[in-house]
Amino acid sequence: MTKTPVDQAIRERVLNPEQSFIVQAPAGSGKTELLVRRFLRLLAVVEAPEEIVAITFTRKAAAEMRKRIIEALQNAANTSKTKREAHGAEESLQLADEVLARAAELGWQLLQNPSRLKIQTIDSFCAALTRQMPLLAQLGGQPELAEDPRDLYREAATNTLKLLDENTTQGGEQSGNSVAVEILLERLDNNLPGVRDMLITMLQKRDQWLRYLVGKRPDRAVMDRAVMEQALKHIVEASLKDVRNALLKADAEELADCAGYAADNLGEDNPRSSRGLPGTNADARQDWQFIADLCLTQRGEWRKSVTIKQGFPPGRDGRDMKEQFTDLLSRFSEQPRLLELFREIPMLPPTAYQDDEWLALKGLYVLLTRAKEQLRRLCAARNQVDFIGLAEAASQALGGDDNPTDLALYLDYRLRHILVDEYQDVSNNQQELLEKLTAGWAAEDGHSLFLVGDPMQSIYRFRKAEVGVFLNTWQQQQLGQVPIEAVTIEVNFRSDPALVNWVNQAFAQVLPKVSDSARGAVKFKPAQAFRELSGTTGVYVHPVLIPKMNKDEDPAAAKAQAQAQEAQLVLQQIDAIRAESPADCIAILVRARTHLSAILPLLAERKIPFRAVDLEPLGARPVIQDLLTLTRALRHRADRVAWLGLLRAPWCGLSLADLLALAGDSSDQTIWQCLQNEQRRATLSAAGRTRLERLYALLSQAFARQGRLPFRRWVEGLWLNLGGPATLASETDLRDARRYFELLDELEQGGDLPSQEALAQRVTELYAGADTHANDSLQ
Repeated sequence: MTKTPVDQAIRERVLNPEQSFIVQAPAGSGKTELLVRRFLRLLAVVEAPEEIVAITFTRKAAAEMRKRIIEALQNAANTSKTKREAHGAEESLQLADEVLARAAELGWQLLQNPSRLKIQTIDSFCAALTRQMPLLAQLGGQPELAEDPRDLYREAATNTLKLLDENTTQGGEQSGNSVAVEILLERLDNNLPGVRDMLITMLQKRDQWLRYLVGKRPDRAVMDRAVMEQALKHIVEASLKDVRNALLKADAEELADCAGYAADNLGEDNPRSSRGLPGTNADARQDWQFIADLCLTQRGEWRKSVTIKQGFPPGRDGRDMKEQFTDLLSRFSEQPRLLELFREIPMLPPTAYQDDEWLALKGLYVLLTRAKEQLRRLCAARNQVDFIGLAEAASQALGGDDNPTDLALYLDYRLRHILVDEYQDVSNNQQELLEKLTAGWAAEDGHSLFLVGDPMQSIYRFRKAEVGVFLNTWQQQQLGQVPIEAVTIEVNFRSDPALVNWVNQAFAQVLPKVSDSARGAVKFKPAQAFRELSGTTGVYVHPVLIPKMNKDEDPAAAKAQAQAQEAQLVLQQIDAIRAESPADCIAILVRARTHLSAILPLLAERKIPFRAVDLEPLGARPVIQDLLTLTRALRHRADRVAWLGLLRAPWCGLSLADLLALAGDSSDQTIWQCLQNEQRRATLSAAGRTRLERLYALLSQAFARQGRLPFRRWVEGLWLNLGGPATLASETDLRDARRYFELLDELEQGGDLPSQEALAQRVTELYAGADTHANDSLQ
């Protein structure tokens, strides 16, 4: 008898094409299969495949979904009636049969034209919208998507600071803005590099703050002080309300008595404005902060005892109140959520700005809006756009609620069903885009939304994802004007029950008890294992203790010793697993790349191949350092350090004595000028002259070609002529060199690099590629 998941009824109900759903699907719950079945079910009822669009966040996810749908259709087309009757038709096979029948009826020819299946990443979907309405999107010709736009942000921030002294506004507004910027810079100690870094960070998150500004032009947008202060009040009141709701009635009354007693004893040192337990309005913030200080130590833990400093003097009455209060705090210690809420109270902001604070905030606003404008101009000049700009452009192409564009009206007519994978990773801009796409939809009008995700797995903070979007949609059961039913599937098909049970127990204690969209807090929901318990798997802890140190011992040495022990334990586990189950795949998970510093050398020493992506930094490797030196020297003939490094590199290898003879007394000349001086070259040793003559000839040829070749080809060509590949120790070095030249290709602008700083920064972010000889057994 076939085992049926306990949530099978829900899995069948969400296939209803006439209804919209938001589905919370935990890890291993068959989310992709659910999306595939929903897509197939929709194909069986639409007039054309293009009426359905499935949106994912990665190309890999889109390719996987497309592959499964096509395979389901091919299996249905190739499975004979006899086989169906013998083995019973699976649900996906039955759905595929219905799709093929619909396709034959309407002449779709899906198997011959699979491109009619609209399964796209969110970015490619936005790009498709902007291509259809380029004028409304305000992008002009279709720009190139900047996968890594940090150089754009850096240059826009630099240009913004260069314009600080220029008149970018008119009339009296200019002086006010200038004063505000001056106050901001004073608060930041006039640290312009720090201000630039701040602007870079804020440009990366501009979709989170631009939406709160009034006005479209940077010189006319305004910031409403009353609105900003109201937002502060909302934050304070929401937090205080959570605290009050978390307190039991009896505990609240007892806390009020103890706090009142302490306040009376403190006298003038008491900042409270009233007795009894404070309310939840913003004016009660200071009273609550007094109570939090009374209950918590400086380290944010519940107090174990109180003294006269907290308002509990010695004496009989004081002793009784002390016991009452410490008993109360002991009961509080059994409520982890209450401790989280009390820890937040001291951090609650004032609900009104001081005048100088508001001016500093206005100065920040002026800089941010100007930086945004500089970024817009820079993107236009380079014909590039980042992910945020692409989403903004797509939203503009659809117009507003009151004035939808022709594209929005067309899509409302043409697009009938939207499926979104990994919905917990959408940003505010992408949420707004979905609302515009569904603005004309209503219940039971033939349209449907299908949103799938798991807020417990929200990972795309670097892409401006906001898990609060999922939580709000879930709680309101509505997206824009579209009503959505919220359901949860809970069966985990992937993992062993021992692992599922451990996760249920551990993460129920780690994640908060209550979801909070404002804080991005996600409540844990347990999963149920579908597989049978194997008895050989589970979670095992192998503790590594850092040894006790004497005062004279180096803490770093003790840490390194512990890391070495940990690395040995990891290798022992790999050996044990492979001895018992040679075919199993093994994954080593760490929180940061630096945590592999002891493990990777051991793997290399044991010659154990592994697959890894972006783990081993390349910046410090000799081959990369030599190539960086070559690039710097070619770009700047006065870069003395780079040129001396060029002459010492393996392809030339001048001795220190020859370097001293060549350039030791030439501080007023560049090294290149010294190379051109025949008298200086004649002072070198015989071997040095031979090497230098060859280098000089190749450099002369390279400079003659400067500007005639793409920058990457120019540098790589000289490196090849110098015999660079012959100086490498292994195939790995050659692979690393290729990654460096690919980076030059990425950075090139008009036959050159944007700046030496940009190259140096990106080299620090360069990592070794995957080992092509390794299989998937260790990752």
